[in-house]
Amino acid sequence: MLKRNDVMNRMVLTLLILTISITCQRNKLPFSVEEPQYYTSHEFEWTADTLAPPDAYQVFLYDIWGTDENNVWAVGHSDLNRYQIWHWDGETWKNVVPDVKGPRASYYEIFGFSENDFWIVGYTSVDNGYVLHYDGSWRRLDNNELTLCMSVWGTFSQNIFIGGNKGIIYRYNGEKFTRYETGRNLQIIAIWGLASDEIFAIGVNNDNQPADPPIRYLFKYKPDQFILIDSVIFKPNMEKTIGIDLWGIDINNLYSPTGNSLVKYKNGQWVTQFNAPLWRVFGSSPHNIFTGGYGGIFYHYNGVNWQRLHFNDSVKESIWGMWCNDNYVFVIQDLGYYARIWRGKQKGKIRR
Repeated sequence: MLKRNDVMNRMVLTLLILTISITCQRNKLPFSVEEPQYYTSHEFEWTADTLAPPDAYQVFLYDIWGTDENNVWAVGHSDLNRYQIWHWDGETWKNVVPDVKGPRASYYEIFGFSENDFWIVGYTSVDNGYVLHYDGSWRRLDNNELTLCMSVWGTFSQNIFIGGNKGIIYRYNGEKFTRYETGRNLQIIAIWGLASDEIFAIGVNNDNQPADPPIRYLFKYKPDQFILIDSVIFKPNMEKTIGIDLWGIDINNLYSPTGNSLVKYKNGQWVTQFNAPLWRVFGSSPHNIFTGGYGGIFYHYNGVNWQRLHFNDSVKESIWGMWCNDNYVFVIQDLGYYARIWRGKQKGKIRR
């Protein structure tokens, strides 16, 4: 059974914890000067679901994805295999055990296209990756050459990109994996695309001995290779840096939380939007974006401004993942040895 420290040491987010004490008091909030065509409400009605089965020692959830508010999936790690994948059907959360053969795995990330077409990636050990595809039935994609898999994105199921350990990115074309080497010993912790020919990946250097300074790398996909387009040695309180997660819909709306701040890609540069200890971001449109991180800090952008949101209780545990559509948001909150998922229903009408 993995202890919490064993799991966390394999997560790249551990490097953030070293800087949180410096950043957690920096929450100055800017307001956009751009006037959108319409904006959404900051008001949400919150409901909490705690996933703490009595026979499990631990349930850690790392990522969440869905097609609508009645079909949402969450993935992660548990000491019991049956509690690593969860499904929300609009009424209850139910644990799901894929009917596949092979070694036991834990999961880092999920991404998909429809109710019967989504992907889950993770690992069986620190050196071996694991890929699941659901198309109405579960299928494990056996490939002994996969390193630990940390991120996944694609345009459709014949064009899937998977970020791995050791600086390796994989592309799956529906039949086979193609392996792209970055030439660096990195963890590819985030992949996001704006189009089939505009795909970005973020890598961070592994914990080598002696310890290296934390360096972050930004890659862009070109035909048959990922090109390094930027890198930075990360330091606390940096105004401009490369983040650790990615979300966007076009090159003018590409966001990345850094651990110290939220930055936006503009004219080839990352521009700070505001400072807070953030590490995850997701949205459904340019006027409905969420970001969260350390200590339960959680913000919403409604097309006009960023505003911090508060849940219904005083629990200040960290945010690990989020998914939303235009009317609902689902948020994973770490409770130590168990997970809580907040369901937020947006109140009020969209103002035009």
